[in-house]
Amino acid sequence: MKIGALSWNSNDIGDDIQSIAVMQHLPPVDVFLNRDHLNSYDGPKTLLVTNGWFLAEIENWPPSPSIKPTLCRG
Repeated sequence: MKIGALSWNSNDIGDDIQSIAVMQHLPPVDVFLNRDHLNSYDGPKTLLVTNGWFLAEIENWPPSPSIKPTLCRG
């Protein structure tokens, strides 16, 4: 199983800080997944620690069956 981390199309430094905070506790990341298009990922099975706010693109939730989301809260 691959290890994934969130990516985005935003200039909000808070997004960067959230992913960096999660990545320091993971093995090396294999793939970055755009948080606004998790439903359309069609790659290998990927474990993704998900954190953040997903309501901006609610129609893109839930994630693709190829993603195993592990939810964290902080």
